[in-house]
Amino acid sequence: APISSLFEPDDDRGRIQSRHIHLIWALERLGWDPAHLCEVADILAGLIRFDPGGRNITRPLAQLGRIFLAWSPQTNAGPQARRAVLDDLRARHPDVAWQVMLHSVPVPGGIVFSGNRAQWREEGADRREDLTDEALTDDLEALGERLAADVGEDVERWTSLLEIMERLTPAARARIGEVLDEIEPRIADPAERDRLRTALRKCFDRHMDHQGAWWAIPSEEL
Repeated sequence: APISSLFEPDDDRGRIQSRHIHLIWALERLGWDPAHLCEVADILAGLIRFDPGGRNITRPLAQLGRIFLAWSPQTNAGPQARRAVLDDLRARHPDVAWQVMLHSVPVPGGIVFSGNRAQWREEGADRREDLTDEALTDDLEALGERLAADVGEDVERWTSLLEIMERLTPAARARIGEVLDEIEPRIADPAERDRLRTALRKCFDRHMDHQGAWWAIPSEEL
């Protein structure tokens, strides 16, 4: 496909560089504008299947994830608009949306640098909402609801979700626990049950062994 050729390394006077980065940068600029966010997200999600990966950090999945960062969204779209676009991704590109949601959860000590932005237009900046602690909590609650709704009986998803449980809100963790109780009897494959059991034990032990740490889930919640 012609799109695939954009991801092929291009030797520019000894510097190996893929031409796709210019497309990603252009979409990054457009994504700041709420009016274009839905289309930008859909295009980035579609590009992921053509991306063979590589050392260059400018990848479609990474850029899509930055747009939806709960603690520093790289778009001027407000929370409701971002959630609507995320729900559209969940319907059209469920596997990509799952990865984006995991990436959206705050990382302790994480750093985000604002990248390419339009120079001569406002990009909806006048509609950007302040990111308060209350707004972040609301966003994490909404994110937790979607993670709980989409994890299903996929043990691979459960494994990745259990690895970030402490970064979700208590309410989100409680809902995820309810979903686990619902789906556990339906996982019949012995190997998959063993994988899930191992992931649960690993999560439990990690938090119980570090109860004095600020990030550990309280024992009574476990």
